[in-house]
Amino acid sequence: MYELRSFTVVAELPDELAGLESLAKNLRYLWTPEVRLLFSRLDPVAWPAVRGNATAFLAGLNPESLRAAAADPAYVRAVADAAEELKTHLEAERIPPETAYFSMEYGLGECIPLYAGGLGILSGDHVKSASDLGLSLTAVGLLYRQGYFHQRLDEAGRQEEAYAEIDTAQWPLHPVMDPENPESRLVVELPWPDRLLKVQAWRLDVGRVPLFLLDTRRMDNTPADRRLTDRLYGGDREYRLQQEMVLGIGGVRLLHQLGVDPPVLHLNEGHSAFAPFERIRLLMKESGLTRREAQQLVFRTGVFTTHTPVPAGNDEFDPGLILRYLGVFASGLNMAPEEFLNCGRVHQGDGREGFSMTVAAMRHSSRVNAVSRLHGRVSRRMWRNMWPGVPEREVPIHALTNGIHLRTWMAPEIDALLGRHLKRDWPERQRDPDFWSGVGKIPSAQLWDARNVARNRMVEGLRLRRAATLKRNGAPEHRILAAGRILDPGCLTIGLARRFATYKRSNLILQDQARILGLLRHAATPIQLLFAGKAHPLDGEGKNIIQQIQRFIRDNELQNRIVFVEDYDMEVARLLVQGVDVWLNTPLRPLEACGTSGMKAAAGGGLNLSVLDGWWDEAYDGRNGWGLGGRRMEPDPAVQNAREGRELLDILESDVVPRFYNRDESGVPQEWVKMMRASLSTLPGQFNTHRMVSDYSRVYAAAAGDFNSMAGEGFSFLKEWTQWRDEMIAGFDAVRVLAVHMDTSRPFRSGERIDVSVEVDSGRIPSSQLDVSLLFRLVAPEPRPFTALKLDVPEGETGARVRFSGSLEVVEPGTYETTVRVTPHHAFLSGPYELFRAAWG
Repeated sequence: MYELRSFTVVAELPDELAGLESLAKNLRYLWTPEVRLLFSRLDPVAWPAVRGNATAFLAGLNPESLRAAAADPAYVRAVADAAEELKTHLEAERIPPETAYFSMEYGLGECIPLYAGGLGILSGDHVKSASDLGLSLTAVGLLYRQGYFHQRLDEAGRQEEAYAEIDTAQWPLHPVMDPENPESRLVVELPWPDRLLKVQAWRLDVGRVPLFLLDTRRMDNTPADRRLTDRLYGGDREYRLQQEMVLGIGGVRLLHQLGVDPPVLHLNEGHSAFAPFERIRLLMKESGLTRREAQQLVFRTGVFTTHTPVPAGNDEFDPGLILRYLGVFASGLNMAPEEFLNCGRVHQGDGREGFSMTVAAMRHSSRVNAVSRLHGRVSRRMWRNMWPGVPEREVPIHALTNGIHLRTWMAPEIDALLGRHLKRDWPERQRDPDFWSGVGKIPSAQLWDARNVARNRMVEGLRLRRAATLKRNGAPEHRILAAGRILDPGCLTIGLARRFATYKRSNLILQDQARILGLLRHAATPIQLLFAGKAHPLDGEGKNIIQQIQRFIRDNELQNRIVFVEDYDMEVARLLVQGVDVWLNTPLRPLEACGTSGMKAAAGGGLNLSVLDGWWDEAYDGRNGWGLGGRRMEPDPAVQNAREGRELLDILESDVVPRFYNRDESGVPQEWVKMMRASLSTLPGQFNTHRMVSDYSRVYAAAAGDFNSMAGEGFSFLKEWTQWRDEMIAGFDAVRVLAVHMDTSRPFRSGERIDVSVEVDSGRIPSSQLDVSLLFRLVAPEPRPFTALKLDVPEGETGARVRFSGSLEVVEPGTYETTVRVTPHHAFLSGPYELFRAAWG
């Protein structure tokens, strides 16, 4: 029997085109249209086929194409200029502070499938803007050899999941070598219960940001351990815990072994919550700090972003599983098992609670933020029990609204209009509101033409995709040909694409079948619908929604009017958000954290029709799209579903459809274009990752400032701070509010001063180390947040029983409510609740 062996031959670049290699090795080309055009010019047919993978594209080029390009002086000059521009970009000085950014997934491009959904796309966009703005960011993630699952729908509309091996050899990956032995791979070791796990790493260059990806596929691991980094969100709870240990503990060890120890640690979602623990261990080992001292340094330099208000989205593990894998690790931190478990519990000491990764991240991050203003309010309510007694509005979880990377998601038709009528350097001006006000200069006819071209491009792309899917599945020829007739490129197109979970209510628009059929089949003013998205493999209810949609299409013979696009990924997302006229989002308020897909549609000239949830709750102004449902929430979700389902169809029938189809004598729907202008002038300039990352950079700078204060002079201040903090925590439970003196028996005139005094038993704590404040807020006619009036101690007053006093002047008429708050006082505290201690009266 003969044996077959295989080998690969790749095209060799002529010397004149050597710059193409450097351009392909850095993923900045993914969001640089000029560079993508250089690749496309070499072979306009082969370039789309590789889905943006420049490494694979160059390897497969015909040598004749390369020789012809090398003989074209203009092309050679363009390549050299692009390579020099990249070199200048990479060599530019980066802005401190050094920050390590940890995320479970990264959506950089469809050719690098390290993402499942919105969290990964946000991480990818964050890294891209960090590169564009020159932040000193180092990113850490996992290298998935099979990624997230591929979705297939059978004839009955049932979702089937398939995992395929990814050829990572076709990625511009660089193996991470050992700095002390450059000929050998760097290996990170993690102790497992009965063995040693060995982890290697790879580097992807994302502009100026290095992204390190951890990988367990090594022959010196067990077969099971080699599969640990195969699948994103695959496997059981133990598999998930193992992955999160590799990400958090392994990621910090990797950076340390590379000599990279950034002062700031940003955890993007709770998956990487073990990273602070490893950082504490290293500080104890390398700097001789006590565990309590190391904890304080890590806490004050930690940044944590929470992304979901849904309990199922916050990983929680059984205490027994945690101790099995991390018991020895905890003892190395001088932590008893219960003490370690308490780090991940809302109610410390409650053995009924599991170990929450979100709680662990919050307990090790002094700066915690949600991803929209509404999500901030929801998160404060969700986690308020971590700060017992603290008013919900005072819970120290802040809002930093997400954004999108405009160069990645902007429709090329809109990009061209901005360049032609405003500024060709618009990406550099994207955070300037005055720039976006210039959208009014773009003629209506050109905006409408751009909309039509984008819709046509989307329809053509979806037809080709459907035909390719049918061909791959062995469908008969007549069905493949029929794919060329799906959708109408001139029809009002509504798109809805996201993860299929019940709270996202992706089938809300189909609730009244008779009314929606009337809209779909209207002879003069029809609509068409696009759906896309995956249900988690274990989410049976989410899968049922997909099947219901497919059944509705089949039973009503709507294959050309409604299309469910299989295997939702970044390529599909780009087609949809750039091509649809209306982006529909119908989550059950307030369960959407942000919903950045609507931001992408706005950047493409599309309009949002969304429940007032997530980002849309703060972005909608009555002119730039449609708000669904108001802000009223019914106690019974079924009642809310029925009410909002009716309202959705009312909006479509009374406003959306007429606005789209009412055209002037030149065929332009002026009222539609007017709303397009309002959307473009108000949304992209605010909801972009350049603005978002700039906001984070201020958070990073504050955290780095804390590091510098604590780490200077041999950590002397850190040691003093930790001692003060421990003494304060030990003594604060004895602090009591004894009496509050404030005359509220009569109405006060506007501007009249109200005397306030508070008697406090300070126990063993000096009064100078307490902050006593009167919290007051307007509750009627319009509720407001609390304002704090700091009360002072009269000079010379000493002893445990102390009177604090002040006077309150209120100008605005209305009904007020007040309470008294006592918290620790120290100039270095990041906020009143940093120590999780407060007394009330």
